[in-house]
Amino acid sequence: MRSLMLTILASAALTLTSACGDDSTNPQDGGADTVDDSNQPVDSADGTATDDDTTAGDATSADSTSGDDTSTTSDSATTDTTVEPDTSPAPIVVVVNEVSAGQDWVELFNAGTTDADISGYALQDSNLDVATEYVIPAGTTITVGGYLLLAQDSDAGPGFTFGLGKADAIFLYDRSGTVKSTIAWDDGESPDGASYGRIPDGTGPFKTLYRPTPGAVNLDNLPQTCGNDIIEAPELCDGSAVPDGVACSDWGFGGGTLGCTSCESYDLSGCTPHAAALVINEVSSEVDKIELYNGSPALISLIGYQIMDDAGNAWTFPASTIAAGGYKVLTKDAPNEFTFGLGSDDYVILLDNLGNELDRADWKPDEALVSYCRSPNGNGGFVSCAAQSFGSANP
Repeated sequence: MRSLMLTILASAALTLTSACGDDSTNPQDGGADTVDDSNQPVDSADGTATDDDTTAGDATSADSTSGDDTSTTSDSATTDTTVEPDTSPAPIVVVVNEVSAGQDWVELFNAGTTDADISGYALQDSNLDVATEYVIPAGTTITVGGYLLLAQDSDAGPGFTFGLGKADAIFLYDRSGTVKSTIAWDDGESPDGASYGRIPDGTGPFKTLYRPTPGAVNLDNLPQTCGNDIIEAPELCDGSAVPDGVACSDWGFGGGTLGCTSCESYDLSGCTPHAAALVINEVSSEVDKIELYNGSPALISLIGYQIMDDAGNAWTFPASTIAAGGYKVLTKDAPNEFTFGLGSDDYVILLDNLGNELDRADWKPDEALVSYCRSPNGNGGFVSCAAQSFGSANP
C-alpha cells in the first residue's frame, strides 16, 4: 500500500512539472518565461505586447531586416533634393539716367546684371505722340553698367525728332508697349548748361546736375562758396566773376559793366543806356504783342525787316514805316502781322533787311506775362512791368 502511494505521488509530480513548462498551451502561466514563442510577445503584468524579444518576430526588428511596409514607406519618402539651375533670362533693367532739356539728349543706363538688347524699345516725350515716337533700331545692346546716348536729330548716332521742353518728360517703353522707365522735370530743373540726372547712376534720385556727363558716369555738384570770385554752379556769378558771353546788352542796355549780387542775381547798376535807335520796346506773352520804338531822329522804312522767336519762327514786314519818336505795335494774327505765339520763356529778335540783328528782348519764365518793357522808355534795360503801355511811353 505504501509502495502504491509513492508511485501515484511520483506520477502526479511528473504531470505537474510537464504542465508548468508547456508554453505552447498556456500563455498565461505564472512562470518566468513571459513570451509565447509560437505566437506573440505579451507583457508579464497585463498581457499586452512587448518589444523585449527582438529575435522572434518583433515588428520593429522586422522593419529593419525584412523590407516590410514601414521600411517601404521610409524609402519612398526620400526625395531628390537636387536644385535645378534657373535658366530663365535675367530681366532687362534699363532706365532713363540723365536728360538735357537745353541740348535735347537722353541717356539710358543698363542697371541690370546682363547685357541688354533693347531693339524695338521706344522713346516718347510728354506729348505721347505715336507719330513722333522714336523706335530704337535692331541690334542695339547696352552692356552691363553701360550707357546709350540718344539725341535729337543726331548726326553722330541714333536720334529722335521731338524736342525736350524746359518742363517735359521722357518715357521708355519695351517691345510690348510697357513703360519701363520715366522721368518728368519742371521748368528750371534742367536749365541751359546743366542736366537732370540720377546720383548714383541707375538707382539714385534725380537732381539738377551742373556738370552734365552725356554717355558717362554722372557727377554730383561741387560745394560752393560765395565770395571767392569763382563761379561754382549753381551760382550765376561770384564777386567780380560773371560767365563768359553774359553782358549788359542781354537786358537791352547799350553797354557797361555787369556786376553780381549775392551770387544769385546780376547787378545791372553799372550798365549804360541803349543808343537812340530802332528798338524792341515792349512785349507781352499774355496778349502776344510786340512794340517797336524809333528812338532815332529819322523815319525808318521797315520793308524786308523781320522779327523772329527762339523757335526760328520768322515774319517779314510788308511795306511799312515808323516815324522818328514813333511806335509800331504788332499783334499776333492781326491782318498782315505775325502768326507765332510768345511763350512764357522766350525771346524776340529784330533783324534789318540784310539779316543783321538790331535788337533782342529775352525774358525768363513769366517775366513777360503782363509786360516786359524798357525802363526808361526807349533806351533803358528790360524789366517786368506791372502794366501794359503799348503805343505809348513805358512808365
